[in-house]
Amino acid sequence: MLMILMLTPLKKYLSWSLAVLAGLGTSPALSAETTFTLATPRGATIEVISDKPKGAGQFPVVILASGTSYDARQPLQLELAKQLQQQGFAVLRFNWAYQVAAKGGQPSADRQAEIEDMQTVLHYARQQSWADQRHIIAAGKSLGSIIAWRVFAADPALESAILLTPACRNPPGLEVQYPKLSNETRPSLWLLGDKDPVCATHELYSYLGQQASPARISVVDGNHILATEDKQPAAAETLALAARIATRFAASVTGH
Repeated sequence: MLMILMLTPLKKYLSWSLAVLAGLGTSPALSAETTFTLATPRGATIEVISDKPKGAGQFPVVILASGTSYDARQPLQLELAKQLQQQGFAVLRFNWAYQVAAKGGQPSADRQAEIEDMQTVLHYARQQSWADQRHIIAAGKSLGSIIAWRVFAADPALESAILLTPACRNPPGLEVQYPKLSNETRPSLWLLGDKDPVCATHELYSYLGQQASPARISVVDGNHILATEDKQPAAAETLALAARIATRFAASVTGH
């Protein structure tokens, strides 16, 4: 089953987005952002930024992986973490070990180190008393979407996946970057810009339309960082809308 939500042009839908936001109710009290490090099984260090509501929990959890050079403090990561936290989610956004080790570092060729990085954050979440173990979502942007999908596909206990600006250009193609799509029955959200050079919308529609999984596609204005012009930042309105779509998806699949 494929659900497609077209959200261009942006202005046409801003009033809808604000109306949805107004209807979400009173936001929970929020804890201050906290930053810490975790050691992976191979001995590398990753940086984790935790955003969660105040209180003992149980909070549904979103584990949010970074892009290749789009780290956990970039605008889309920040906006999504803010909106999820306001909706009552705990968010663990993190930076890859290669980003922590050296400026300008690069991911591993086979992506196994990055899979281990994300699994380390997942293991941490599963040890926390405030985390609702029934509701954990794997999420990521660009490279993070590839790793999030692979961790998600390998772990049946994860509830759903949020894939932000996926990397689906051919080659290597969706079937290589996101394996086991045809066998997946859990919900997923695929969110991208209408002018993203890394993932053409028609390729994503065509491939996901053949899957049995309840995939949702949402398209907003912009390129791979959701900006409308090269070398320009994304508009705040675009980031807010993208984060709202992802937050509503997370709320709908968890029933939160």
